[in-house]
Amino acid sequence: MSANDARNQAALWRARLEEEPALALTSEYLDWSADPANRRLSDGADEAWDLLGELSATPEMISLRHEALADARRSAGRRWAPRLPRMAAAIAAGVVLAGAAAGAWTLSPTTYRTDIGERRVVTLQDGSRISLDAASEVKIRYTRGARKLELVHGQARFDVARDLGRPFVVDAGDRSVSATRGAFNIDRAAQKVCVTLLDGAAVVRLEPGLFQRHAPERPMLLKSGQQLTVASRGQTLANADTREVTAWERGELIFADEPLADAVARVNRYSVRKVEVDPNAAALRISGAFNAGDTASFLDAMSSYFKLEAVPSSDGKVVLQARS
Repeated sequence: MSANDARNQAALWRARLEEEPALALTSEYLDWSADPANRRLSDGADEAWDLLGELSATPEMISLRHEALADARRSAGRRWAPRLPRMAAAIAAGVVLAGAAAGAWTLSPTTYRTDIGERRVVTLQDGSRISLDAASEVKIRYTRGARKLELVHGQARFDVARDLGRPFVVDAGDRSVSATRGAFNIDRAAQKVCVTLLDGAAVVRLEPGLFQRHAPERPMLLKSGQQLTVASRGQTLANADTREVTAWERGELIFADEPLADAVARVNRYSVRKVEVDPNAAALRISGAFNAGDTASFLDAMSSYFKLEAVPSSDGKVVLQARS
């Protein structure tokens, strides 16, 4: 397929999704959008649609938009129409312009962050809410056609206001989570991303990044209560206790058979005095509940239940290591 045909395909998908947002969850669209190249073209088509939207009140653009949506309805039950409507063609042509505009747009996202030990709830312009865990950061870029966010690091809960015309997309590492309603929790650590769907429906896609595999990967549709964990060694899908997942909102840290290294990373979000784990002890599995910020109790428990000791280091940290 030529580059021009690929742009045209992305443009027609954009026109069809404007008319029927539910198409975003069909196997046809999920298969098409699983290709990273198609995802990039789709983002460009979204930006082009927004740029053209400034002229949407003119009679000419209203006419073209109606023509595009009418063609989208006619082509819904068959393969791509041999000729794109003029509006979709305008979107395809606008992808190039949108790519240039996106460079300036991405320079100034709205950023929300929390300090060590701080939690924060932010209500966005559309009514969606972000609950930020301690030592976390989220960047937000809203357009007329999409609600795009990035969890840079840390953990956050996203309660999505219903808007079928504007998907709510959160990037975290090499995964993007898309939803039009509901709530989900994302915990992004250095080498792991954990997505838990609390309510509604969400699609998780693989984006180019740290854990990219050679073979293409289909987008995954999560159901309420499911948790997808992605790490360098692979990914797992399991049912989760959503009350435990969101315990951090109540000031609790609950660990259920987790590697000690992962538990320490979460503890460190609430403590100025950082804890490190000796590599030989990093894989120990722990379970338990602790008050966020009570690092002393956590260290005492680790020393009591494992053959570990908390050793102060010269740089002010505490190292959990095997007893000598």
